[in-house]
Amino acid sequence: MQPVFVKALAERCHEHNVHTALDTSGFADWKIIESLLPLIDLFLYDLKLMDNDRHRQYTAVPNHNILNNLKEISGHGSRIALRMPLIAGINDDQENISQMIKFLNGLPQFESLTLMRYHTIGTGKYSALGKINPLPDAEAPDEIIINSIRQQFEQAGIRTQLL
Repeated sequence: MQPVFVKALAERCHEHNVHTALDTSGFADWKIIESLLPLIDLFLYDLKLMDNDRHRQYTAVPNHNILNNLKEISGHGSRIALRMPLIAGINDDQENISQMIKFLNGLPQFESLTLMRYHTIGTGKYSALGKINPLPDAEAPDEIIINSIRQQFEQAGIRTQLL
């Protein structure tokens, strides 16, 4: 959202040997991300849904750029910590998990995948901003499903953390 500012800030941080991490959904033009590659020490990269139509339904944007940018970042050898919020009935189904495992196993490299239980901490922000929460009834999957998802990733050789 602020590529000129982010690049200038990252450049200053590097001048002073300050570690840089970019928290991103990856929904950006590749040229912007590419210009940041030498300046970012760690990409904190969110993945939600693998199916483009479902991704658009729940996030209002397609995921082609997101997935392609992740492949490119990974191919450049950048450090990447992936994160996946787990939302019951939205992205905890077997089809999404299987597609994500296949996609992640095709990446040249990434450090880990953090599975994050969905939470409602940010719910108050919507009303404070005069906006409607698009997922007012969302919740985390139950622990049995979360543990099953984690086990599937681990069995596929994908190191996970659970928050």
